[in-house]
Amino acid sequence: VFWWEIKAECGDLGACPCWEVYNMSLDSVCAALCHAMGISPPEHAGKGNPELLRYIGSTAGEGKFDRVFIYNPDAIGRWIIEKYPELFVEAIVPCEVEIPLVCPMPSVTPVCFATMYSGAQPEVHGIRKYEKPVVKIETMASARRLSPRPAAACR
Repeated sequence: VFWWEIKAECGDLGACPCWEVYNMSLDSVCAALCHAMGISPPEHAGKGNPELLRYIGSTAGEGKFDRVFIYNPDAIGRWIIEKYPELFVEAIVPCEVEIPLVCPMPSVTPVCFATMYSGAQPEVHGIRKYEKPVVKIETMASARRLSPRPAAACR
């Protein structure tokens, strides 16, 4: 699965023109991936991404995946992929689905990763700038640890 990140230029997802077109926030990834693993999403997670949920249903059926690999190529905006598509062929061609997403602002790594892994917007998870505090709300990893199935985090 390959996700394009699209900035909400105005900083307000509800008022952003991108939101009307795509209507899918980065926060929707968390609940969908939790569904794929058969675990409850974190308490503050938004609704699961409908397109990702459809993909999961079409590939896993009623079952769940026994593992999910999440690859986050940091700081690769859509404009870079559009400008240099030849550099991303090996990453894009094998993908079965592309899902455009709207990123929270500012679209810096700590804000985006906290949003993606908690399923919550910055107003809820508390990371609103480039800083590296510990996310204090439940995340996909903590939800996974609470499940009867083991979790692994790799760097």
